[in-house]
Amino acid sequence: MGSLYSQNKLTSKINKKAFRQIAQQPEKILDAPELLDDYYLNLLSWSSQNVLAVALGPAIYLWNASDGSIDALCDLADDPNGDEEDYVCSLDWTADGKYLSVGTAGSGGNGGETQIWDVEAKKKLRSMDGHTARVSSCAWNNAILASGSRDTTIINHDVRVQHHAVATMNGHAGEVCGLKWSPDGEMLASGGNDNLVNIWSPNAGGDILPTFQLTEHQAAVKALAWCPHEAHTLATGGGTNDRTIRFWDTQRGVCRNSIDTNSQVCSLVWSPHEKELISSHGYSQNQLCLWSYPSMCKMTELTVRTIRLLTIFLNRLLTTFLAGLRSHIGGALCLQGHTARVLHMAVSPDGETVVSGAADETLRFWKAFAPPYVPFIIHRVGSVRLVLRKKKAERVCLWCPQGEEDEGRVEQLRIQGQDVHVDHPVKVGGLPCRRRTVTGRIGLRVRTKGKSPEGRAAFSLFCDTRDS
Repeated sequence: MGSLYSQNKLTSKINKKAFRQIAQQPEKILDAPELLDDYYLNLLSWSSQNVLAVALGPAIYLWNASDGSIDALCDLADDPNGDEEDYVCSLDWTADGKYLSVGTAGSGGNGGETQIWDVEAKKKLRSMDGHTARVSSCAWNNAILASGSRDTTIINHDVRVQHHAVATMNGHAGEVCGLKWSPDGEMLASGGNDNLVNIWSPNAGGDILPTFQLTEHQAAVKALAWCPHEAHTLATGGGTNDRTIRFWDTQRGVCRNSIDTNSQVCSLVWSPHEKELISSHGYSQNQLCLWSYPSMCKMTELTVRTIRLLTIFLNRLLTTFLAGLRSHIGGALCLQGHTARVLHMAVSPDGETVVSGAADETLRFWKAFAPPYVPFIIHRVGSVRLVLRKKKAERVCLWCPQGEEDEGRVEQLRIQGQDVHVDHPVKVGGLPCRRRTVTGRIGLRVRTKGKSPEGRAAFSLFCDTRDS
């Protein structure tokens, strides 16, 4: 069975001043042989532990984004109790990133299974039946795993108990190809090949009917994404005969807004930090579009092709300004590179990188979303005042205003949640140092190699005050 491997790496250093520049080339490309060209499947999932799971035919591979390592989790064709015609149809990680749910196709007249795998042990913990056809979608909500099938049903599995099927939902007349729980876990959205979007409130067991049935789409609905910035807001995307993205108020069951993308909508993901979302498309554009919400106005006069032509005649500064201006004022930025429809997307745990999987059997990684931003934090530890700017940087500077009598010693520095040795290159009072006592008010300023700060990540600084 083929495996993933690095094909090439296109880097783009993004500097931010007035505007945010968005790289229009992927940071990395991985080959994904046997990634099935099937609109109704869900074959990518990125865990909170920074591990990307991808299904290639009957096999599942794990790519660790932290160190670049690749491991094979399983191959259904090697299962002595399975069938060589079986293949993976859906994947979803638990919130802690320890377990992976796997929906299978089944074979020989048997329905697909919903499996749970311990990733660290590479062991299948459980196989749950209940469907009479392939399991094309699945979604976790704490200990409840929802699975959607070509048999048109949705089953809620409580993985803590032996009799796992605690609720069955009947509301579709076609394959259930999209499932997403709301951030608070109170609502479940489902999309199907019957052009319907159903909103469920499956808190009780037994057979459940949808709270709302949304019928405006004119094609299959696989793309579902709950907005992390507005409660009860759901984005949905329709297939080839529909091509629209719609935004729903799930409390009232009404459509707030819609936009025609002129292309099959395959997947939608929100930025966790900004009011932005990315849509991936199939026929006929095969591109990704970055949208500013809620304006959703597409700027057709600045396409990727136009920007590439401008770079021939204009210098890098002008190109950076135009790209940043486009991102700043809203609209859609199109990211092209795939040569076939972009069926799947997933977002990294830091919320900055989006991976796209396409029928051209490649995975492409885009630095598309902005990092989190908090302007500054002021702490007081003892008699030392610490001013921390939450910025990601390649260089850290420490300065001490004159005329202060307090004394402090830097004991521990944490950048993005990881400890950094105190001898991390710093400057105190303009002089290079590794570890020394400083006099005065201590402020921590972060910058990138002489330029204004670009990233925005969490910093923590621990000091104690004592006489030197």
